Amino acid sequence: MMSDMIIVAVVSGLIASTTALLVQWRLFQRQYRLELSVEAAVRRLLQHKAWRLRTFKTLKYYCSGLDDDELRKTLLRAGAVRFEDRNGIEIWGLIERVQDLLESEYGTSKN
Repeated sequence: MMSDMIIVAVVSGLIASTTALLVQWRLFQRQYRLELSVEAAVRRLLQHKAWRLRTFKTLKYYCSGLDDDELRKTLLRAGAVRFEDRNGIEIWGLIERVQDLLESEYGTSKN
């Protein structure tokens, strides 16, 4: 009698734990999918053939819903690097598309 109650309690606990883990896994997948989607969108904006560099303001406009630091982290994960133009405006470009700027303007080929 007592062992039956213990078995029922253990099985109930396992079912509850499994359900909680599945719910957490789904939430994690949804969040991760969103981050990957935003990162892909940022890459597409920075791969536009007419624009090697984009202002932070433009990127922020197209990626509304992210605060400034979240957008900067997303840009870095997407493979972008930050510059400032002559007026101090923050601009971003994919590292593979702005390698010449890194080497010439900022002299990183010798650093």
